[in-house]
Amino acid sequence: MVFSMKSTLLLFVFVLGTILTTQAQVKIGECGTEPLTQEEAQNQPWFGNNQSTKNNL
Repeated sequence: MVFSMKSTLLLFVFVLGTILTTQAQVKIGECGTEPLTQEEAQNQPWFGNNQSTKNNL
């Protein structure tokens, strides 16, 4: 099967786009922040304060 230059370029862009999209999806799932401990969570202004949440709405 003989590909023209246009078909080859289109295939290359499609494969490259697929690879980059897949890699972006993997990186989105990885969060770099550490989870809060119970003590750290209790020090947050919104912890146990429903009015704080309502004020943000």
